[in-house]
Amino acid sequence: HYISVTARITGPNIVVQPQSIDFGTVDVLTEKPYKPIVLANHSPIPAHFSCRLTGRQIPNVVHPFTLTDFEGVILPGAVANVKVHVYLDEAMKFTDE
Repeated sequence: HYISVTARITGPNIVVQPQSIDFGTVDVLTEKPYKPIVLANHSPIPAHFSCRLTGRQIPNVVHPFTLTDFEGVILPGAVANVKVHVYLDEAMKFTDE
């Protein structure tokens, strides 16, 4: 005898807020307060996450954006805060995704 099993498997449901961050005008060599990105796990299973900055790298220029708390596990129904920091050591326009 054989048993036929059909299953639909889905991973964790993660909601990310906000969708974008704007630091506004940032003075060179001045620290601005970090901006949080909140990852909320709306599922009954733990969610492993890892965040990274994307976008083009400019040769010989230190990237102005950094992340802290950018990887980990979010328990069911819990949230994680990824912190986005900005620090400019040159007067240039920067954007990232």
